Amino acid sequence: MRALAHVCLRAAALALSVAPAAACRGDTADHAERAAPAIALTGRVVDDANLFDPATEKALTDKLAAVESDTQAQFVVVSTRSLNGQPIKAYSMALANNWGIGSAERNDGVMILIAPNERQARIEVGTGLEKALPNPFCEQIMREMVARYRTGDIAAGTIVGVDRIAAQLRATARQTT
Repeated sequence: MRALAHVCLRAAALALSVAPAAACRGDTADHAERAAPAIALTGRVVDDANLFDPATEKALTDKLAAVESDTQAQFVVVSTRSLNGQPIKAYSMALANNWGIGSAERNDGVMILIAPNERQARIEVGTGLEKALPNPFCEQIMREMVARYRTGDIAAGTIVGVDRIAAQLRATARQTT
C-alpha cells in the first residue's frame, strides 16, 4: 500500500455509544515522518491483540488468500494491542506502508485494522482500489462491522467486512477482464 489512498475510515468500532466516523481524506506527509508500528507482517492475518481463535484465523487467512488469487489485490487483517498513542489513521498508514501491502505498481492493497483497547477500527485502501472500494461502500462495511463489534463478536464483524470487501473486489475484477 505504498502512497495509500486518502480513502480511509475510522470508527469507534467497539464503543457501544459511538457510531462510525465518516470517511477521511488527509495529507499523508505527516504520517511518513512517524515511526512505523513495531508489528511484524507474519501472514495475511496478524492478530497481535489475540482477538481470533485458531479456526477463525485460518478461515480469514483462507478468504484473504482466495481474494489475492482471484483479484491480485493483497488484503490483510491486523489487530493491535495498542496504537501507542498515535491516531489510528497515522498508525494504519505507517503500518501498511512499512509492510508494502499491495503491488507498488497497482497500489492495490487493503487492510482492516482493529485496535480493541482504543475501541477503533479502520479500513485502508490503496489508491489503485479507490474506484472498487469507494468511501460510501467502505462506510457501509464499517457500519456492518461495528454492529457486530458492539455485541462483542469481533470475529463475526471482521468476517463480514472481509466477505463484503472480497465480493466487491471480485466483482470489479470480473468487470475489468
